[in-house]
Amino acid sequence: MHELKEDPGTFQLDTLLAEIVKLDRVEAIGLPATLFDGVSEKVGPGWRARAMKMYPSDFDAAPVPIRITLLAALCRVRQAEITDGLVELLVHLVHKISVRAEKKVEGERNAEFRRAQGRSRSSPRTWRRLRERSPAAGT
Repeated sequence: MHELKEDPGTFQLDTLLAEIVKLDRVEAIGLPATLFDGVSEKVGPGWRARAMKMYPSDFDAAPVPIRITLLAALCRVRQAEITDGLVELLVHLVHKISVRAEKKVEGERNAEFRRAQGRSRSSPRTWRRLRERSPAAGT
């Protein structure tokens, strides 16, 4: 229950994997997608909020229909929230990987440029090779 209530942590691969496990657990419950059809969109989040504030002993004390309804609402709404969070985590991780790759390529290109400058400032072959490796060369 505690794990289901937790929000994702920092934008790391471990967090992404943990959220995938959490989503798998919620989906394994097998709630039908149509469970809350006909219920106002505002009611589900209200039930979820109520369930988030409850302790396990509160659930034990609640009548069975209320307990099941609140837990189902919590699982259904959290499933959507976890999915949204996974998308956000994935976008951030891809961006992070892209930035690292760009920095690496720029560093390698700058190092090669400095080496080429040291060899000869006027070597056409060196300048041609640098232009061919430049991302702007294809445009």
